[in-house]
Amino acid sequence: MQELTLALSERAKSRLAEMGHEFEIVVGSLGTGAAARHLPIVRLGAPAEADRGAYTALEQDGITVWAPDSLMFVRNTVAIDMHGIAGMVLPLAVSAIVDQPSECSSCASCGGGCAGCRE
Repeated sequence: MQELTLALSERAKSRLAEMGHEFEIVVGSLGTGAAARHLPIVRLGAPAEADRGAYTALEQDGITVWAPDSLMFVRNTVAIDMHGIAGMVLPLAVSAIVDQPSECSSCASCGGGCAGCRE
């Protein structure tokens, strides 16, 4: 298991504190088809009690972030900041190293639902 530290930007700290006190990093797919990107989204809530052994809990200023042990982070730092445009601003683990789909192999692999998968 890697030794991790948590670094919340002031924007993220403020927003997360408004939302709750416990968060989980999940890799989700945003966009469709060739534009789909896998992003390390910080969502409200903790992992299920049975799954917590696969996570590292990190705490800063009363905010707990559960980082999955399966993810790697640049310089072993879980850096979280707010990203997006207009009404679509999300807290992201910006230091997570996430593989991006290089080609469409199936809708199950990326969730994009592109035309190539529907044929």
